[in-house]
Amino acid sequence: MQKKFSLFIITTLILSTFLINTITLYSEANLGRSSFTKPVINAPLYTNPINITMDLDFDILGIPGNGTVDDPYIIEYFNITTYDSYGIYITGTTKHFIIQNGYVEALNTGIRIVNVGQNTTIVRNCTSFGNTRPYSGYGIYINSADQCKIINNTCSENDTGIRVYLSDDAVVERNICFVNELDGIKVSLCNFAQIKENTLVANDDEGLDLYFVFNSTIEDNIISNNRRGLYLDHPLFSNFTLNQIERNDMYGLYADDMNYCNVTSNRFAENEGYGLDLHYSDYNQIYHNSFISNNLDGESQAYDNSIDLSNFWYDPQAETGNYWNDFKNNGFSYKYKIDGRGEVDMFPLNEDMVPYEHIYSNLVLGIVLFTYLVLLTVFFYYRMRKEELQLRIRRYKYRKKQREERPFDKDYEKLLEKEFDKGREKLFTESDKRY
Repeated sequence: MQKKFSLFIITTLILSTFLINTITLYSEANLGRSSFTKPVINAPLYTNPINITMDLDFDILGIPGNGTVDDPYIIEYFNITTYDSYGIYITGTTKHFIIQNGYVEALNTGIRIVNVGQNTTIVRNCTSFGNTRPYSGYGIYINSADQCKIINNTCSENDTGIRVYLSDDAVVERNICFVNELDGIKVSLCNFAQIKENTLVANDDEGLDLYFVFNSTIEDNIISNNRRGLYLDHPLFSNFTLNQIERNDMYGLYADDMNYCNVTSNRFAENEGYGLDLHYSDYNQIYHNSFISNNLDGESQAYDNSIDLSNFWYDPQAETGNYWNDFKNNGFSYKYKIDGRGEVDMFPLNEDMVPYEHIYSNLVLGIVLFTYLVLLTVFFYYRMRKEELQLRIRRYKYRKKQREERPFDKDYEKLLEKEFDKGREKLFTESDKRY
């Protein structure tokens, strides 16, 4: 019995951990201006700033690994709080390295990586907090690091959360950037960037700021409660899909000179200004987006002043446009009028095109795990009390049979209760001897 009970406890703890993690992931989509809690890193390996300016420094500092793809240098389990300019600074290297599982707080930039070899850089599962030097205080700063990967980091109360500059094929994925004084994530002068599944909330300026970003993919991001949701300047040939851009104080997406882009499956909700604001941006296709309660004081939720009316606010092949929750009241025939120079959505949709499934998927998973935990608890309870429950069932059937054969007798009922108690006592005595 003790073995069964121990197995039950272990299983319960494992499933509870999954459930708590699931609820945490869900709550990340609703981060506001809450206080930041510093992660606890027990027995950190590094507490002083780390400066690496050549490959040999990895070995001098005793960083484990040999710098190959299969065995990169690994800097992890650090807890660095310093008044130096940088917590971790790496430049001029060609070896592969990973920075992971640590906390850093510095005067200027938490983690700064400049001019390193192609496809050598991974920064993941790090927390960078309180790097607030004006216009140069970054949680994570990457410059000239092609094919770098910045994954699953948390950056809060910095000047800018994550900054990627002159780094082609960069992957910026599943990061949380909130309550930064300027931008959550800023990407500039990059080709083929992948910016996915980031949570960018309550930043004082842009949630996501793109400048001269080409041939890139921006999808599945949650961008809410920033001054402006997504600011784009010259992001040529980019593909924007399934972003959640909502409750920003100014614009959802502000684009200056954005050309040849597909803006699809985004959600622009509750922005004080326009949901999507295009300035001198041409040859873009904008369709299958959802516009919910933007620019409430105006007549349109979007703005477009393209010079030669070259943007398509619908898919010209499928003849499907965007969802506008105020379409029935805008009085513009069967088309939706866009502020600016006369663009229209020729085929406005009747239902919200951006589902909430990917927002609530973690919550649904949590409910499923919770249900499974309850069922598992019932199962183990039955296994541990199986013999007693079977005895109760036999007693019930016997009593039912006796009632059918003779009138109900209170004294006989008491006698049955005593017999049951004796049987249960004998059962537990034998069970204790067995285990």
